[in-house]
Amino acid sequence: MTALAEAWAARTHRERVSLVVGTVLVLVILVYSLVWVPLQRERARLRVELPRLQADVAFMQSSLSQVRGLSGTNQSSAPNGRRLPLLSLIEQQAQSAGLADYIRQVSAGQKEGEASIRLGAVPFEAWIRWADGLEKQGVRLLSVTIARDPTPGLVDVRMTVSQEGAIDSAG
Repeated sequence: MTALAEAWAARTHRERVSLVVGTVLVLVILVYSLVWVPLQRERARLRVELPRLQADVAFMQSSLSQVRGLSGTNQSSAPNGRRLPLLSLIEQQAQSAGLADYIRQVSAGQKEGEASIRLGAVPFEAWIRWADGLEKQGVRLLSVTIARDPTPGLVDVRMTVSQEGAIDSAG
């Protein structure tokens, strides 16, 4: 440390001022380039990403409230006491709701009285109305997975349903 102090003392006043000013400038440039610029870039990225994330949250919250409304058990029965087979009922309700073209797959579920349904790029509001209509016909939603489609207002849906009373008879 004494060598550094001797070197500093050997400098003229003008050289010392130049060294201090140069050191301060180098420090300012380093702080600017290593701290300030990356922070500003991240801030700009977050400013762009925040509205998209807020829209995602709003979409999920509206979906959650609508799914919660659908998840309650529905005790109503089919008109005239007749009960259509589950796959026929799904097809009929999809036709009447105008959603038949959106159904990608309907298959019998793992248990008797269950069905798995996959819809692609379906309008969310139309799907909600259709699912509500199914519940009014005695179809219970067992599981629902909703994925946002790139087109606003459209979703991809995978759902498992059962006809009321079918689970009890299957044991």
